[in-house]
Amino acid sequence: MAAWERGRQRARYIKPAAPGGLFASLVADTAPEDLRGTAFGVFNFAGGIAMLIASVLAGGLWDAYGPSATYLCGAALTLVALIGLVLSHRRNQLPHSAG
Repeated sequence: MAAWERGRQRARYIKPAAPGGLFASLVADTAPEDLRGTAFGVFNFAGGIAMLIASVLAGGLWDAYGPSATYLCGAALTLVALIGLVLSHRRNQLPHSAG
C-alpha cells in the first residue's frame, strides 16, 4: 500500500474525531452536574441519529444518481452552512441601538 493511501486512511479517522473534545467540553461545561450523564447521552444520541439519516440520504443519492451527486450535495450543504455562519457572525457584529 502506498504511503499516500495510508495517510488518507488515517486522515479519515482523525477528521471526525478532531471536534469531539471540543463538543464534549461544551456539554460538560453547560450541563448541570447532576444531569451531565443525561446530557452526554442526549448529545450522542442526537449525533447518532443525524449520522444515520445523513448516511441513508447519501446512500440513496449514490444509488439513484451516482457518486458525483452525493459529493455535489455535500458541497452544496457545506456552502449553505458557511453562508449561515457568515450571516450569523455579521448579525452578532452589528452595533445594537440604544433604544
